[in-house]
Amino acid sequence: MPVIPSPAIILVTGVTGYVGAHVAQSMLTHGYTVRGVVRSESKGEPLKELFKEYGNKFHLVVVPDMTALDAYDDAVKGVAGVVHVSTPGPQVSVTDVDGK
Repeated sequence: MPVIPSPAIILVTGVTGYVGAHVAQSMLTHGYTVRGVVRSESKGEPLKELFKEYGNKFHLVVVPDMTALDAYDDAVKGVAGVVHVSTPGPQVSVTDVDGK
């Protein structure tokens, strides 16, 4: 028996990525409602089409800057679980092995 029984709402960060999309699909097929986090509404449009068979069980929430202290305050309201598979872009410049 799962710790969080379906049809609970599960927040999936990084839902537009390869892993995130597969996590969302797995959650949906197991009866969960998925709230997918995207950085912009337009980035989530392909997923809306991909998961349209699940109707209102899949929806998106926009979090434009995941590094902001309050970034997920609204996104987590009402969720029973979070699957965090996103990653922020590099916050510092990358140097070569010689430090140049």
